[in-house]
Amino acid sequence: MLINVWNWDPTWTVTVTTPSGQELSVTQVGAYDPLHVAALTMKRLNKANLTSVPSFLTEYFVHFFKVKAPDATSTLTITVKDGFGNTWTETMTRPKAFSIKEYISSK
Repeated sequence: MLINVWNWDPTWTVTVTTPSGQELSVTQVGAYDPLHVAALTMKRLNKANLTSVPSFLTEYFVHFFKVKAPDATSTLTITVKDGFGNTWTETMTRPKAFSIKEYISSK
């Protein structure tokens, strides 16, 4: 699993645990954001006559972390702690549901 930690700083820690409390090994990796790549390489609005390419290219970032889950359906708890003691936690149920409802305005 690839975890994207925006605004990551070397003083931060990233931990991932299973529901049983097992802490998994987390490795920092450099990567191209797969969601950014997918968003910029798909046809916009499915227009067949689209010929332009976006000018904002995907960059290589070091704020990604890799972890190997016990299996494809493991629920994982991701905890990020910054250098000031602020903590953010997300429980990820896998497979993670994909939705675009947050990006569609209701009129």
